[in-house]
Amino acid sequence: RRHTRCSRDWSSDVCSSDLRAVRKLLGAILPYPNRFRLALLGATLAKPFASLMPRRIAAMLELAKPPAPSSAVDTPQVFPADGTRKMRVAMLTNCAQPVLAPEINEATVRLLTRLGCEVVVAKGSGCCGGLLHHMGDEEPALAMAKRNIDAWLSAGDLDAVVVNVSGCGTTIKDYGHMLRTDPAWSAKAAKVSSLAKDVSEVVASLGIPKGAPKDLKVAYHAACSLQHGQKIQIGRAHV
Repeated sequence: RRHTRCSRDWSSDVCSSDLRAVRKLLGAILPYPNRFRLALLGATLAKPFASLMPRRIAAMLELAKPPAPSSAVDTPQVFPADGTRKMRVAMLTNCAQPVLAPEINEATVRLLTRLGCEVVVAKGSGCCGGLLHHMGDEEPALAMAKRNIDAWLSAGDLDAVVVNVSGCGTTIKDYGHMLRTDPAWSAKAAKVSSLAKDVSEVVASLGIPKGAPKDLKVAYHAACSLQHGQKIQIGRAHV
């Protein structure tokens, strides 16, 4: 009982019913691109009325922006490699990213095909389930994992499942552990986990051809989920 009781100081932030409702709302919207797109459209219209809303809803409305246009890259298809094919990979298109920043998946496809990858966007793949998994909503999270596993194992021979969001990559690499006690799924989940690669790992293995020097200065941010969740350390030599 001592561990489940909320202290008076932080009960309003952690144990209140409205926080639980917000978490449930986010879990019902964010993993589903179509729902998320509609929610952002509605939030954009409701933004002028944020001051009339409950505090947490108002904060989300203030952050809302119109969804980005849909990208053809995010629909099931196969992108052929430029020149000789060196690898055949599936790409996770993610859930929130196509709604907020579809150019990331577009750039990933351009880069990988340029380096000799055939890129498969498998029918049936979608949210990795990480958001719901982290919130403790195991049943739908595992259902999403199983759907992805089926989609990728049905896509033909793959050298990798490429992920360009480090938190999602951490979750997919954990599928084998998440489904370890399920005899019908444990072996398939372990196989997909072994195939999962962050896009930086694939690019590092293929190598980037040297070209003409560019007068550019860029910063590289290695997310904590990449460094600690996936144990990937990208040094100066790799960049």
